Amino acid sequence: MKKIWQDPFLTICTLVVLYFAYHFISSLNDPDPSSMLYEAQMNYLAGEKTRNVEERKKTFNASLNSLLELEQNYAPTFGNGKLYFDIGNTFFQLEKYPEALLYYYRAQQLRPTDGTIDTNIALAQNKLNISSQKDIAAFDWLFFFHRHFSLPERLQYVFLGTFLAFVFMSLYLWYPKGLIYGAIIATVVLTLPFFLSVCYTYAFSSVDGVMVKSSLLYRDAGEQYAKVKPEPISSGLKVQVLDITAGGKWLKIMTKDGTVGYVPEESIRTI
Repeated sequence: MKKIWQDPFLTICTLVVLYFAYHFISSLNDPDPSSMLYEAQMNYLAGEKTRNVEERKKTFNASLNSLLELEQNYAPTFGNGKLYFDIGNTFFQLEKYPEALLYYYRAQQLRPTDGTIDTNIALAQNKLNISSQKDIAAFDWLFFFHRHFSLPERLQYVFLGTFLAFVFMSLYLWYPKGLIYGAIIATVVLTLPFFLSVCYTYAFSSVDGVMVKSSLLYRDAGEQYAKVKPEPISSGLKVQVLDITAGGKWLKIMTKDGTVGYVPEESIRTI
């Protein structure tokens, strides 16, 4: 009988099982967030039902504090986007529309095909009297699915495709059949676009931000420098972050019309 480490296929399967077993055991020690989520949901529903302005503001703020604490504790950048969406809705109810847009955009990155998020983004933009912003890169025309799958989903497909390719290659070493070789080629061909898409996201995609406060645009990092244009950039606008300077206190940005300048860090949050 072969030992496990003498068979590449069994070795890979064993390592995968150990990996998932480790993460499953580790997750058992994580605190249960369900009680805090329930509390946030109850406060949100109470805020929707009440007609008293002060009570409404109080319950929505209580819901927001719980949701922001969950965000801080769990950092759901690779989650399903539901927490970001709920935070965005709560900011919207509190009439903090720039912050609502920030979290709607974060949710959109994780739920790119959710039409409800698009609708809420349009509503928040309408509240701020800013036009809808569409930014389609040339890469998206080449890999049309780039904006139909979130980064976590694409990473999962890359992991699954890589795992299957190794499994088929291990089988091919022991059973060199044409069918297995075809499965290797098919797996690589199907996985490669997702791999390239992930590489593009990490290496070439821009870092975007949302103006949470209206701010003037300066030619350099400091209020002593000349203004790029006399009117400030409106809060809620989505911009591209080019650089972070002056110890993180100033960000170099580019607006959708190509205007480049600097804004103080308290006026912008990255998505």
